[in-house]
Amino acid sequence: MAASSIIIIPGARPGVFFTPNLGLTITDWYVLPIMPHATVGFLPMSLTRARIGVFCLPFRLSFSYLTCYASLGGTGGARVGLFTLEGENLLDVESDVAPGLLTIDAALILESGFYWLTLCQAQAGTAPNILVWQSGIVSLISTNVPPGAPLYIGYIDIVGGALPSSIDPILDIHMDAPNCYQPTMRFTS
Repeated sequence: MAASSIIIIPGARPGVFFTPNLGLTITDWYVLPIMPHATVGFLPMSLTRARIGVFCLPFRLSFSYLTCYASLGGTGGARVGLFTLEGENLLDVESDVAPGLLTIDAALILESGFYWLTLCQAQAGTAPNILVWQSGIVSLISTNVPPGAPLYIGYIDIVGGALPSSIDPILDIHMDAPNCYQPTMRFTS
């Protein structure tokens, strides 16, 4: 195999090489930050704001569950959502949250493309603290955005922990200040 036909995809599975193949389906994916100088941190979830961030999926992905990490459980639980780049809701799942690894059953097949990942508190109760990517360099991501272009990370307004059936990526995504927060999640079969 020629070296020029090998593609390394950071975050898909460290150390694994993928060859270009239109029929390739992966079964393990971790959402990496799009923010410069991002670090991990724990953020209390909210019933009125769903954190949202875009991610690129270069191959078809088949998964059975989602995992993330909580430093503090909460009786309000967590809600995870996936939207297409255009804003159509593909997935809306709720889970109880205890401290430690949070595993959410959610079988789905995603085609390659861009998706919005959302994370929020699911219902009334104490807010869980969930691991997110964070950066204090807001100006590089969310300012100087051309008119009519979406923000790539931020939040959407919600009511009572309910995600909308669709979003308008240009009108509905708002900037966090002074810090940016991007949801992170691992998709696994």
